Amino acid sequence: MGNWLEEKLLPAANKLAQNKFLSAVRDGVTIIIPFSIIGAFALIVGQFPVESWMAFTDQYADYIYCFSTVTLDCLGILALIGVSYNMAVQYGVDPISNVAVAVATFFMLTLSEGGVNLEVFSAAGMFCAIVVSYAVTMIYRFLVQKNITIRMPDGVPPAVSNSFTCLIPGLVCLLLAWLIRIVLNIDVNGVITALFSPLVKGMNSLPGYVLYVFLMCLLWVVGIHGDMTLAPIAEPITLALMAENMEAFKNGAAIPNIATFSPMFVVFTGTGCTIGLVINMLLSKSKRYNELGKLSVLPGLFNINEPQTFGAPVVMNPVLAIPYIGVSVILTICTWLLMQFNIIGRVCVEVPWTTPPIIGAYLATGFNIPAAIWNAIEIVISFLVYRPFFKKQEAIELEMEKAKEE
Repeated sequence: MGNWLEEKLLPAANKLAQNKFLSAVRDGVTIIIPFSIIGAFALIVGQFPVESWMAFTDQYADYIYCFSTVTLDCLGILALIGVSYNMAVQYGVDPISNVAVAVATFFMLTLSEGGVNLEVFSAAGMFCAIVVSYAVTMIYRFLVQKNITIRMPDGVPPAVSNSFTCLIPGLVCLLLAWLIRIVLNIDVNGVITALFSPLVKGMNSLPGYVLYVFLMCLLWVVGIHGDMTLAPIAEPITLALMAENMEAFKNGAAIPNIATFSPMFVVFTGTGCTIGLVINMLLSKSKRYNELGKLSVLPGLFNINEPQTFGAPVVMNPVLAIPYIGVSVILTICTWLLMQFNIIGRVCVEVPWTTPPIIGAYLATGFNIPAAIWNAIEIVISFLVYRPFFKKQEAIELEMEKAKEE
């Protein structure tokens, strides 16, 4: 098992994490997160579950939900800007020019009879935005490398020079987009969405979500940031699903998607739900573990768990790796089933990832009390799952401390 991790998993994970395309997607889509939170805050203000308050806010719905309109309804465009900028950084072309060309090309590819198709501005256009960003960057880079650009004389301000440098790449990209969308009448967004739909459906299923959580934790166990490594694959999907859920919540409709709960119900207090490990350390007779537990409490409440992950350690430690992965899989399966059978609410509001447990679950599910109660129960489950494995680890540590004292 150890040889397989070192010889197969580690090299593959490192290669995945260093891939330029995936790095650009991962860094690019993060631009969406603050705007999702702003839009979600407007939903919380408008939908706070107090009857008198909702009666009051209904009078000012247009003033409140405009924040959601310019954020949640524009996630596709925001992704386009973020990804195309980071693509340019990764592949060494002028970022601002690349963004401008990508935006114009995206508009051309998504034209409808009435002009620019505003529907693709939302999360519905996110996958198309990623593909367009990559294609534009590759074309731009190729033409620049082959010197197929307009070069201005020395002494011309860089801003002016860059604007002329992107003229030919911009024209080429727009002509290709015009040929595809106008001449051939191909609905690019529809085609790309159809191609990605198996991936979306796979992720939005219990087996697919369990596999995602399992791999994320397994990568952490071998010392690789699992969340960041898998983000380029997972985040475009989960963000699109979350956008649908937030829109449904805004309109008072049933929440359609389940696969959006990991931050508040699985990796809360940090990947591996290490709050149970921290509680065990606080109760430990080992001086080192007891001190580490005290140091880990406050960061853990804000979902930061590097102190215990690397201090216990969990990384490269077979004893603690088992509950670290096991509790995450258990919580994923249980939470999914509870949401599927509508015992607890589904996640429909984007809240900051540093929001403490229970509060985060309550807000993220649109003020669902059963979800907050379940989140508290999860802490107990985490403690119980870690308990037998930690006791074994503690015994080893106590022997070492006793040997030092002698």
